[in-house]
Amino acid sequence: MSSIREVTEEKDRIIESDWMKARNHHQGNDIIIMTHNYYSTMMSHHLMIQKKDGNDQITNFIKQLFGNPNLNDKSEIAFEKYIYLSEIYQSVCTGSQAAFYRSRSGVNGTMGSLYWQLNDVWTTASWSSIDHSMRKKPLHFKISEIYADPVSIFSNQDETSDIFSIFAVSSLDFDIFGNLKLKIFNWNSINFEPLSEVEFEKIKISKNSATEILKENVIKFLNTNKCPYGATGDCFITFELKLDSNSAKSESKILESWHSPVPYKNSIPFSSKIQTKLVVDNDSCRVDEKTKMITFDVVASHPQPFVWVESTIVGGDFEKNNILISKTKTKFIWNPKQNQKAETNNCADFIKSLKIFYPAMVGF
Repeated sequence: MSSIREVTEEKDRIIESDWMKARNHHQGNDIIIMTHNYYSTMMSHHLMIQKKDGNDQITNFIKQLFGNPNLNDKSEIAFEKYIYLSEIYQSVCTGSQAAFYRSRSGVNGTMGSLYWQLNDVWTTASWSSIDHSMRKKPLHFKISEIYADPVSIFSNQDETSDIFSIFAVSSLDFDIFGNLKLKIFNWNSINFEPLSEVEFEKIKISKNSATEILKENVIKFLNTNKCPYGATGDCFITFELKLDSNSAKSESKILESWHSPVPYKNSIPFSSKIQTKLVVDNDSCRVDEKTKMITFDVVASHPQPFVWVESTIVGGDFEKNNILISKTKTKFIWNPKQNQKAETNNCADFIKSLKIFYPAMVGF
């Protein structure tokens, strides 16, 4: 939204505005397209008819993945929610495909992959993960996780068998070991305490390939770890891999990710079952006098996925974004870009520039 505001007027920032239609370069008749089950990197395919219109396709894809957000009013708030959901959908879609190829890494599998596209020539809805203003979109943060070097982790779930797998991908030329910890949470939790924790020690990660480090039936796994029976959509799983510093021949490193056991539209955050609030703790803001790095906390009433914090300040970017929040306070870090002067290094001005997007604020 920050980049869109730089090239639009208020009248342009509504769904189906003339500006929005003018930036739509994908118009035409009905076509048959292939859709995917994007909550699983073992993607299943379905054929469906959609209009060959970019805006209609984005709307239909949002409904397919997240449910109907009911953004029917001609307001700027509805437009902002639409943009947010379209960007999150893109991160899930392209991220799932990238993870699928990475899960087959190795000399007998996929030795590499590329995604389209990195950056863009103008501010519009597009495939890029970095926009025309050089701001990172949600996709860029997701892609950075999946292609993390030398080790990355991610999950997938087969929708027909409910088999839940976690993969670790290494580009190192020697085997390494690590400890895997999983936590099961309830989306309804207000104390952010896990329902259960499971740990696996000394897991081997093979060199120059993908290793399936966990394989479980997700329903059985959740039921045996205190997720309410028959309420799979109420729960989610976080997992972290702590690499052994001796085997990795480097400092100990912790990799983190999370998994939804049901399609996102069937999970608690994409429903109106609970009232969730995320706010910036103004008093937590700090500016590093030397680096001009800015840190602040986001306080949450309940867990939320795909949390996106945006600033209108030019000249920097967040260290992590498009994240799962699974604790009461989560620290965000904003770094000024090299060879660029940030518009402000004042906490008060910076906090005013922030806006937080998350599923519950959309109001499904």
